[in-house]
Amino acid sequence: MPVESKPSLQDIGTLRDFIRSISQGVYVVTPSGEILDANPALVEIFGAASLEELQRHRSAELVPSKEQRAERLRLLQTQGWLRDFEYQIQRLDGEMRTVRDTVFAQRDENGEIVVMHGIVTDVTEEGDHRALSWGDTPWGAFFAGAPAGLAVLDQSLCFVRVNDRLSQLHRLPVDEHVGRPFSEVVPGLAPAIEPILRSVLDTGHPALDFEVPTSEETTPSEVRYWRFSAFPVGPLHGETTTVGVIVVDVTSARRIEQEVRFDQRYLLAMIENHPLAIVVLDASNRILSVNQAFENMFLYTRTELVGQDVDELVAPEQELAKARELTIRTRAGERLRVEGRRLRKDGTSVEVGIYTIPIALDGELVGAYGMYEDLTLRRLSI
Repeated sequence: MPVESKPSLQDIGTLRDFIRSISQGVYVVTPSGEILDANPALVEIFGAASLEELQRHRSAELVPSKEQRAERLRLLQTQGWLRDFEYQIQRLDGEMRTVRDTVFAQRDENGEIVVMHGIVTDVTEEGDHRALSWGDTPWGAFFAGAPAGLAVLDQSLCFVRVNDRLSQLHRLPVDEHVGRPFSEVVPGLAPAIEPILRSVLDTGHPALDFEVPTSEETTPSEVRYWRFSAFPVGPLHGETTTVGVIVVDVTSARRIEQEVRFDQRYLLAMIENHPLAIVVLDASNRILSVNQAFENMFLYTRTELVGQDVDELVAPEQELAKARELTIRTRAGERLRVEGRRLRKDGTSVEVGIYTIPIALDGELVGAYGMYEDLTLRRLSI
């Protein structure tokens, strides 16, 4: 009596029945997009009446995004397979759907891809459900209410989602962002930003805290500064398919920095050109810097002065104790005005008026200013 064989996927009939009955679309296509074979589920996904009708179309018609087609082929050529690659298709009735594709590339003896075998799942409703449940969670409230501009862009650098703050910055309603390319919404920033976003998509590595200046067309002299961070969202289904962007307007901070730098330059210029000899001391009474008048008065160069104890350097031996007392009182927070004698590098002395001002930060003494007035010159002019 013959032994009845058990059903197996190695059996051609069993495999054919399996492929025809599953709900996922199964296909065989060429790299140029010619459909060689497909199961009924794929025919239904694309809204065709028959396989023959579907075969009259190629991928350029069925997958409208040139960037998604190119990225899919690039990944297949480099790694030979794709798992859960998500992209958009256009049915024959014009409806756009989102699908998830797992593909294997078959090569000839020269290593060239001859056909691609794949399984497609329609995840449009799943994507809509994810979007809805995102909005219903605290994360959705965070995205909507964040004070920074937030966006998610797809592999074609088209906006998938933006928050209200970014909408305000772009002066474009939220719903008018979705599906539009970055370069169309913000053409002035595209040359600087798009290469960075593509790098994030290609490498999966974030790009953090880079600044870009812009100017308004109506007021080109007014420059605004934007700080961006871009990061991969995922990896989703095994690869980076979207990129997140955070945008902060840092114009005010940059202007404050510029004003502070201007104030610092102004202060340094004022000290450098002041007629009194000025020395800046640290908390140990050592010289940090001096102005030109100090060099002229005491005949030392700045290189010789920096790091020296000012009392030991310019106070005569008979006045060193008084100089030390002056330093101690200044460290205690006193502002003083005294008269005394100080020594130049050549050994000559000069009668001076001495002014000391303590420098404190957050209640802690960090140094002092010392100013010396040549009383000899003042008295000669009386």
